Amino acid sequence: SHLIRSGMNWYELLDIRQQLRRPSLAFYVDKVQYKTRMKDMDIDIPEVYYWQNVEAGMDDTALKHILQSVEQTLDGRRDYVAKPTHMSCSDDVYVVKDGYNIYPRKPQRVQPAEVATTLTKALKTRSSLLGESWALHQVPPGVMVEERISAGGIDDTAALEFKTIVIWGQVWAADV
Repeated sequence: SHLIRSGMNWYELLDIRQQLRRPSLAFYVDKVQYKTRMKDMDIDIPEVYYWQNVEAGMDDTALKHILQSVEQTLDGRRDYVAKPTHMSCSDDVYVVKDGYNIYPRKPQRVQPAEVATTLTKALKTRSSLLGESWALHQVPPGVMVEERISAGGIDDTAALEFKTIVIWGQVWAADV
């Protein structure tokens, strides 16, 4: 991009990210599109047990169906990750091990109905405008339930998440 120049710091790059208004950028922050593409390319990803995007104008009956589908998907599962696909910063994310939500706080027992209710409510909200890219706000609301990947060792925490910002094939920033 003509906006990036040598010597820019992280905050300057984030500012550019905030300014960009290209519909094609939504792909890179849409978890459903991203994972669908990875599967199409035969790239190994955590198993996805359920995903659903909300279409504009979905009524309460459709949302109730999603709630029931999420609850059925979770019934009998003791290890999984459940999250909204249109939000960031771990908003409404459950990382469940042996029936306990282990992220981001002290492990607490969690029931499928609670997780399904939280995710369904999240379908009616958007990610915070503060600090989020325009592209993320173009992602249709959705939910996902997928395989929990172990952090290894004693396995009492969520797996590490590595985020790497690559611009034109060059790593500009990484976060763990």
